[in-house]
Amino acid sequence: MSSAGYRYFAVKTTVGQERNVARIIEARLTEVLVETTGEPAEAWRINAESRAYQTFTAPKTTTISKLYLYLGREGELTAPLHADFYRVGEDGVSLENKISGVKYDPLLLSEPGWYEVNLEPMIDVRRGVSYALVLSAPDCTSGSYLWYRSASKTYAEGKAFTGGGGDGWTEQSFDFLFRIREKIDVASILILPTVRGYVFIEAKNKEAVAAVSQGIRHIKNRPLITVTFDEIAAHLVEKPLIDVITTGQVVEIVSGPLRGMVGKVVRIDKPKREITLELSEAAFPLPISVSIDAVRILDEAKTRGMG
Repeated sequence: MSSAGYRYFAVKTTVGQERNVARIIEARLTEVLVETTGEPAEAWRINAESRAYQTFTAPKTTTISKLYLYLGREGELTAPLHADFYRVGEDGVSLENKISGVKYDPLLLSEPGWYEVNLEPMIDVRRGVSYALVLSAPDCTSGSYLWYRSASKTYAEGKAFTGGGGDGWTEQSFDFLFRIREKIDVASILILPTVRGYVFIEAKNKEAVAAVSQGIRHIKNRPLITVTFDEIAAHLVEKPLIDVITTGQVVEIVSGPLRGMVGKVVRIDKPKREITLELSEAAFPLPISVSIDAVRILDEAKTRGMG
């Protein structure tokens, strides 16, 4: 069953390219909205006496759900790290109204590296507006958090600032290492072997599907089709052969003394799980009964019997 509030949408693709399209969509779901790049250099200490912030500009109007920070620790930490978001003033430096904030448990920190911070509640940002990510630890009187920076400026749309416990800030010639990921309302991607030329995306609305599929080669310019889970479920599990086989189909016997012989189905006995065949190699019609487990279908009717 699909998640609450989510529906399935069928995206038309070139036949045979379903898997490639699904891989590209999957990759897009893990893309970051904004980030700094480069190898980590020195770190800035974050504690009761020292803090820092990095500004960034939202490339589009969206909702951000995850924050990634390149962090480390020094000494024994006794208080959480604060990650707060502010809107930046027109001067590109001053911090205006605080829009959100989360706390990060020091017990989650070990070796220096990338750490994921879930933003709850998530944050709405607007295209072209500058925001600041401020790290502080006002209650951390023992030890320090370490926020690693790049060796030089790598993010043209933002600036890094450091400061003490007061109100003063100093602009730096580097960027702090951070990544921000947007929330995309896509829960799953399905490929159904029995339904060629379509990729099925579980999402909250058509806009979310359009956002992750836009511009992908092999996606046809066709309206999205809304499908139910029951329609999809019928293709997820193959039905027993006795339920899909029909009279007139051609099968091959795959076990027993008649192995390798081919015949046409003339009768089906579902309770006994047997079928009656007329062997094509016999000199005259010779009906024989065999177990359904002893045959395989040779034509494409099996595919038509799915669902």
